[in-house]
Amino acid sequence: MNAIQLHARATPGFDDRVTQTLAVLQKALTRERARYAAKPAEAAKFLAIGEAPRNPKLPAAEHAAWAQVATLLLNLSETVTRN
Repeated sequence: MNAIQLHARATPGFDDRVTQTLAVLQKALTRERARYAAKPAEAAKFLAIGEAPRNPKLPAAEHAAWAQVATLLLNLSETVTRN
């Protein structure tokens, strides 16, 4: 089971919720890719935060975009709260 399924499973309408969640996450990924592609310095600044060094083999804009999507997913109340 992946993170999206875990999130969606916590609410009624599992299949509909998965579809909706995927659409929101895809839109967020598209938005963040465009944001960081247009402003690579922001991507580098964002990825400089934290304890682990950034993997230079990964494109910074793509890495930052996916990191933002992961942050979005992990901050959902369904992710941090169990009913």
